[in-house]
Amino acid sequence: MANVPPPVSGYQRFDPASETCPSCQSPNVTAVKYTWWGGVIGPKMLNLHKCNNCKMNFNAKTRQNANTGILLYTVISTVVVVAIVVGIRLAMR
Repeated sequence: MANVPPPVSGYQRFDPASETCPSCQSPNVTAVKYTWWGGVIGPKMLNLHKCNNCKMNFNAKTRQNANTGILLYTVISTVVVVAIVVGIRLAMR
């Protein structure tokens, strides 16, 4: 980590080796690689990490609960898919 830029104002760089869960303060935290709702892309977009102690999902940059982000990601992606399907059906008429 010799040439690591400083963190952006308001955010802290997440280092699982030294960070703890914002809810229970457990150091047993891992990055989420895949979810049923977001595949591989969703967890990357939300910087999703999970506490293996209390099972809380949180954004590693903001240290906030990730439920709102997960809900928004799911709703927006569903709307986009429905719009594409409706557009294709209308174009086929």
